Amino acid sequence: MCFEVKIVRVRAEMLDIFIVLDFVRLRFLSLVFLISYSVFIYRLRYIRRAENRSRLMGVIVVFVFSIGALIMFPSLLGLVIG
Repeated sequence: MCFEVKIVRVRAEMLDIFIVLDFVRLRFLSLVFLISYSVFIYRLRYIRRAENRSRLMGVIVVFVFSIGALIMFPSLLGLVIG
């Protein structure tokens, strides 16, 4: 399944971004979510008293977003965004 999203109009050109979702990509994305969930549970369990708890959560969210972008966007622009 492919989605095409028109993002920006630059002069007369439209910037198109393709998102590809197939079985293999969805499985790999679910594996990334499982690993990040495990890190999140580790953070709750073992890093209770650390001062930088919220910073670690921010790093986890940014990491999951960037890896998800790398998985779903087949173009070079998707690699730059991820």
